[in-house]
Amino acid sequence: MITKCLSIGLSVLVVLFILATNSTAKSFPLSSATDQAHDGNFCNTVYPCNLSVEDLSLISSEDTQGYQIKDHLDVFPNGAWPQIYFAPDRYIKFIFNPTFLSTDTILSSKFLISHQINEPLGLKGVDYNIKLEISQDNGLNWSIISTDLWPATNGDFTSFYVSLPTNYLNHNSLNNFQTKLSIFGDNGQASLSSVIDLVRLDVDYYNSLSNSPPTNTINTPNQNEQLKGSIAFSILLTDDFGINEYQLNLLDENQAILTTCLQNTIDSTISLSVSCQIDTENYPNGQYYLQIKTKDNASEWTTTTISITFDNSPPITNLKSLLPQSNTYWENPIIISGSSQDNLTTSFVDLYFKESNTSNPWTSLTTLVNSVTSSIFNWSYSWNPLNNNNPGEGTYDLAVSATDTAGNQEVKNTFGQNTAFIPSLFPVISNHKGTTPSFGEIKISWNTQIPTSGRVVYDTVPHSEANSSLPNYSYAFTTSSVNLNSKTTSHTIYLTNLSDTTIYYYRIIATGLPTTISQELTNKTLSLAGPGVKPTSESTPAIIAQAPLSAIQAIVPVEQPQLPSTSFLPDQNMQPNEPISPTKPTTQPQAEDQVLGTTTSEKPKTWMLVLSIFLTFSYLAYLLSRRR
Repeated sequence: MITKCLSIGLSVLVVLFILATNSTAKSFPLSSATDQAHDGNFCNTVYPCNLSVEDLSLISSEDTQGYQIKDHLDVFPNGAWPQIYFAPDRYIKFIFNPTFLSTDTILSSKFLISHQINEPLGLKGVDYNIKLEISQDNGLNWSIISTDLWPATNGDFTSFYVSLPTNYLNHNSLNNFQTKLSIFGDNGQASLSSVIDLVRLDVDYYNSLSNSPPTNTINTPNQNEQLKGSIAFSILLTDDFGINEYQLNLLDENQAILTTCLQNTIDSTISLSVSCQIDTENYPNGQYYLQIKTKDNASEWTTTTISITFDNSPPITNLKSLLPQSNTYWENPIIISGSSQDNLTTSFVDLYFKESNTSNPWTSLTTLVNSVTSSIFNWSYSWNPLNNNNPGEGTYDLAVSATDTAGNQEVKNTFGQNTAFIPSLFPVISNHKGTTPSFGEIKISWNTQIPTSGRVVYDTVPHSEANSSLPNYSYAFTTSSVNLNSKTTSHTIYLTNLSDTTIYYYRIIATGLPTTISQELTNKTLSLAGPGVKPTSESTPAIIAQAPLSAIQAIVPVEQPQLPSTSFLPDQNMQPNEPISPTKPTTQPQAEDQVLGTTTSEKPKTWMLVLSIFLTFSYLAYLLSRRR
């Protein structure tokens, strides 16, 4: 039995020791206070009931700089309580608003007041006295806890500790705790004055959860982030035992404190978001550290540090080359290359162009992204104006702007107005072939020196000029355009379902800047089946994009003769934006095609010659036989 009792006693001591070592002593200052009378007659616009922030600060520390009770009736000297046989009629109410958790175990709690009162006439406890009332339900119900708070020496400040009863030692009662201090008397001789120096609520408690240090979550910035300009640091602090204190510091590259952005001691809270602003332009470019230190109600600290970099300098770009060379560009690609350098990392480069000597805005050409982390970004770009942002004929300025990983952007660098001249890109028609491979059909093929689309306009009557103001350049018929989506340098179009033994007059239309129109060409359809005569001028074969098209009329075919190879250039006076107009070819006008068939130049048939010779010899044999 004795052994069992000793074991129980030791266990209790161990528990008490653990509670003692893990408990927290916390003091709660006033959250608000009210100076008023029971019937409310002493509160008005001249004497407001609620104490101001300055009034509360006078009661926050024990320094004899207290809050002096006012004479609401303005009858007695400052600080006198009304002399009206009061029983009791005046009080000051104190509110603390602690934030204890349901898992907090309250070990003890005391109310502290330090104040000064003069000695009135009469007997204490008979003619005058002081009392303290408390409430655990936000002032709905009150109970007297002390009537013995009179200072020992008149005119001196005296501190009193009043322990709260056991039924107040829980989180709910303390979170709704209020006190009410009253000074009263029973005769007309009581003339009181008072100054309150300090009011405080002290609590010893511990949390039944196993306590862990606070958690600091830095939302912004990120670890190793490069920052510029004014930035906001945003942090979330959490702790199951309650946050009590925090401090946010900016450290230099050696992790010495440069500045404390935030520092505060607060009432207990399990979660808190804090933030502050720092202007990075007030510091040199380089590496820094952001540090957040947090303490909970168990006096455990957590320190979190991340590395950041301040960078307020944009990259600088140098042009390496502009090839082939300035002011000599044709339809060939323009090679632009350069080097952009930053004190940290160049992220990407933007290229622009605009027409020279104009106020036109810059047009974005492309964005080149640096795929590696390096301070120097060597870049190159091949610009083919025909296929990318084709600006048309003219002289253009080029510019570049580099941006680093912190977001610093270089002012557009024009390299001293380096220019690129882009001439008119018109197609040159060459290697034309016109053949009649079968009845009612003409096959037309040609080449251009640049990729284009094209079509053929045609008629059964000649046209001395191609009139661009009329549909189909004044020709009766047109084919659809070929190679619209995939332009090419080799082109083929078929005219089908044509009339037989008919001469067709046509022109090739090659789309470009400007459009090129060939001279008028002719072919005659066949009257007999069979391929046309191959042209005498051979041409280099190329990839042919065939696009058979519906024809317009039914005609009788004739065999096709030879056609020479031709080359056509547009009118050199034509401007890029002028309407399409007919052009003169560089070659001599082509003679009208001679075709095979029943024409005046048709050769005798072989079987007729054989028959004629046979009949001649037969007749001669007949004459010889009669002479015999």
